[in-house]
Amino acid sequence: MKQLYFRVTDPNGFHVRPAYLVAECLKQYRCDAFLEYGRKIVKGKDMLDMVKMDIHQGELILFSLRGEEEEEACRQLEVTLKKVADGELRFT
Repeated sequence: MKQLYFRVTDPNGFHVRPAYLVAECLKQYRCDAFLEYGRKIVKGKDMLDMVKMDIHQGELILFSLRGEEEEEACRQLEVTLKKVADGELRFT
């Protein structure tokens, strides 16, 4: 199992755009992905479940990946989250 912590820096929190980008990133890999915030855990490949968690700026969230391609998924998730935090990834 791989785990990755991420501090939400967007003033709008972990909203639709980052949730969509994370879900699309993780759907490419054969592994189970979960997002944990507080005492809630949701599937990391489900954009709506992540948005419903109502995660605000400054909060620390945890992604957990388990499965055949967890290493690759974790590396790509880290790249995606960095780009989201830096404002580099946007809808086209």
